[in-house]
Amino acid sequence: MTGGRGGGASSGRARHRAALHGRDDELQVIGECLDWAARGSGGTLLLEGPPGMGKTRLLDEAGAMALQAGVRPLRGAGYDGRQTTPFAPLLEASAGSDPPIMAPDRARQLTETPYWMLHELQGALEAAASQSPLVVMLDDVQWADTATLMALGTLPSWLDGTAILWILTARRGEGRAHVQDALARMGRDGAHRLEIGPLSEEAVAAIVADRLAAPPDAPLLELAGQALGSPFLLLELLDGLREEGCLRTEQGRVVLVDERLPRRLTDSMRQRLDRLPDDTAQAVRVASVLGHRFRVAHLAAMLGRSPSALVVPVEEALSTDLLVAEGDQLRFRHDLLRQAVRETLRPSVLRALRGQAAAVMLESGAAAVEVAQYLGESAEIGDREAIARLREAARTLSASDAAVAADLSVRALELLPADDPDRGALAAETVMRLHSAQRPDDARALGRRALAGVRSPEEAAEVRLSLSKNLFRSSVDRLEHNRAALELPGLSPLMRARHQGWLSYNLAAAMRIGEAEAVAREAMRSAQRCDDLEALTSTTIALAVVEGTGGAFLAAARRLEALRPRVERSGDGEYAGLIEHHYVNVLTHLGRLDEAMAVLTHGVEKGQRERSTFWLGSWLRYGSLLRLAAGRIADARAEAESTDTPVSEAASGDMTSMAALLTLTDVGMRTGDAKLLKATADVAQRVPEDATPLLSRYGTWILAQVAIARDDLSGAAELLQADGLPYSAPFLPGDAGHPPIVARVALAVGDWALAGRAAAAAESFARQNPGVVTVSAIAAQTRGLVDGESAPIVEAAQRLRAGRQPLLFAAAAQDAADALVREGHVRAAVELLGEALEVSVECEAGADARRIGRRLRRHGIRRSLPPQERPTSDWAGLTTSELRVVRLVADGATNREAADRLYLSPHTVSSHLRHAFTKLGINSRIELVRLAALEQVPGEG
Repeated sequence: MTGGRGGGASSGRARHRAALHGRDDELQVIGECLDWAARGSGGTLLLEGPPGMGKTRLLDEAGAMALQAGVRPLRGAGYDGRQTTPFAPLLEASAGSDPPIMAPDRARQLTETPYWMLHELQGALEAAASQSPLVVMLDDVQWADTATLMALGTLPSWLDGTAILWILTARRGEGRAHVQDALARMGRDGAHRLEIGPLSEEAVAAIVADRLAAPPDAPLLELAGQALGSPFLLLELLDGLREEGCLRTEQGRVVLVDERLPRRLTDSMRQRLDRLPDDTAQAVRVASVLGHRFRVAHLAAMLGRSPSALVVPVEEALSTDLLVAEGDQLRFRHDLLRQAVRETLRPSVLRALRGQAAAVMLESGAAAVEVAQYLGESAEIGDREAIARLREAARTLSASDAAVAADLSVRALELLPADDPDRGALAAETVMRLHSAQRPDDARALGRRALAGVRSPEEAAEVRLSLSKNLFRSSVDRLEHNRAALELPGLSPLMRARHQGWLSYNLAAAMRIGEAEAVAREAMRSAQRCDDLEALTSTTIALAVVEGTGGAFLAAARRLEALRPRVERSGDGEYAGLIEHHYVNVLTHLGRLDEAMAVLTHGVEKGQRERSTFWLGSWLRYGSLLRLAAGRIADARAEAESTDTPVSEAASGDMTSMAALLTLTDVGMRTGDAKLLKATADVAQRVPEDATPLLSRYGTWILAQVAIARDDLSGAAELLQADGLPYSAPFLPGDAGHPPIVARVALAVGDWALAGRAAAAAESFARQNPGVVTVSAIAAQTRGLVDGESAPIVEAAQRLRAGRQPLLFAAAAQDAADALVREGHVRAAVELLGEALEVSVECEAGADARRIGRRLRRHGIRRSLPPQERPTSDWAGLTTSELRVVRLVADGATNREAADRLYLSPHTVSSHLRHAFTKLGINSRIELVRLAALEQVPGEG
């Protein structure tokens, strides 16, 4: 063993190292991380390795080291079979600490609302870390529930800069695919991954000597080597040999008197159980079916005995170190022990015990989600109660843990007889669950099997309906399922109406506008006859898309407003999310940006409450377009970059990711970020050739924007000459503002036909939306550009000046200035350019501001301009948005409080804060407060 470092906490670490052989390097890393935490910096340390390598023991040491370093430890763990309990490890760590950092009752109330739980946890951890540095230690993350994995993917970044160290342990290669994906993502996000491998021969020898209180002889060391460096197996082997009388001490050394090879762990466990009294062995075997933790009352019910009759067996199990007590519950000392005990049971017995466990838990009032896995493992085909419980549990978990929900739904379908009339409906449910769990291949395969096995057209239509509603898939693929279903004979009017509605919607989403309108008119009549909300919603949205794509924003808004109250009353989050997304679009086109932002905020909150990952991600990405429209460029970029892999998802055809990509392209142009523009252009070029027309159009639009940024106006014009680009087919927020851009490019290269089409499109929008200032102003601006007249462009700038979209005003002001200069009105032009410059600087559009500044210099006016590149350090390097966040945080605001004050999402605040820390050369909130106390934080201007 190596000696410890001298002084303070380090000497304490040396003492702990002496009791833990062969882990000096690991303890060194843990010690350094704890030192960082004690100084106010956080981070994530992921300890990975096979089972039995001593990861839990390292956490024990880390907890002791933390106390000596002045860092408060919080401890929790994931358990096999407890994945249906949201946030279980984090609740154990936070609500189970002494004193708890979250009130246990409050924590339990929030488990069904992950959004609020995340933010409550964030606030509680921030508050606790402000009192004392923290280390959050979570064991066996491979068994964590999806809500916990989601939290681990967000909380460390949200709390970046706080004195919180995260130490997680996981069995490498174990757990479901999404667990492995989450662990890999943690590594990409900066977590330090430390592999905990087998012990060295020297460490094994030292452990043998410690465990047996004497050095071993050579045969014993050779036998100990059969444990393959696993501390757990090694200790089990040594304890088993000692208990079985295979060891003897001679002349100060431990001698192996029986040279047989070590038994398999299950054989050893069977023998250990056989040596226990019958009552105790039976209790331990039955307990292994109840999970890692269990209540004595449940064990008593399983055994058909009173709790008082288990006093002696439980005490004997505790004394043999098979079980340990934790509060009012018992657990196995190590999950490998529980697994070994379970393997001593015959499969038929194990299956029956699982069924009994489910019944016992149901009788005690347990929720379906708690017993679903027991039912799934024990039920026989045709077990109606098990199927119903599994479906109920899948519905409950569908938003919070899509992966488990999909597994439960698959199991329910497996238990349903092939000829059951409910099979089509359950297959449809399961297909949707698999898609939500991001298992598209499984979903498609199940869909094919379900379609091959259905016995009636109605069942086939039910399955195809579920496939047509899956928004993760291409709209072209979806609409083919509607068409195939509508060709089936004998469909019920309700099923036909729903397929017609979704066909019209999917056609509209694919931008097949003429077909969509024709289908939607018939679909609306069918939906009204059935008075079915699903059919009414899909058809109404389809007609609104048709109207909005043609520029009839007022008509689309009125259509959606008529149905929104009924959808909201229904409580159906899927339909509400769909209709609200399209409502935000038309509100933005109408210039009602405050209302659009209110709908967005409500949508985000609702998506978080209902734990809808799909809708939440969609709202956040659409939010980036709204923030861009409001001139909040830095916030728009942070929002667009805050969700996972928007760039790669846009390349694969995801529409909401394309929205984020459009935001990033515009931000790159306005800030002069060449790297960002190159990245977005690379993605736009990779949009699949068979993508929907809408995706192809946006890919082309992005490439045209990048060409404009490079002053390649000929290349931009060539891209824009195709019919039906977004400037003439509005779909996303901001599209109605494209005509002036197209007209500018067309005029620069002498393409009068293209310029005329841009003006005609803008004027068509204005005619269909009388009284809408933004739309009429853009029409006047575009027509003025094409006709070369200043008056309509000046009038457009004046109308847009009072609006809530400052970047539209700045663009119109520049166009008006150009026209005024041509007519000799230089003073008026300079005034407008000065206003445009102020707006651009305020919006942090540095490239726009520098371009305007160069034009002012041509008229003899010099203004202070933002630099080509901001400083990479010090206060001068902070953007206005970063400064706003820094000032609030320096005054003691949490991320959530800052987000509420600034009308941002917490992860956007966290993104700003991380960038600010990097520029200021600091690592934590504590350092920020100290720096702010020493140096006055600059103002926003």
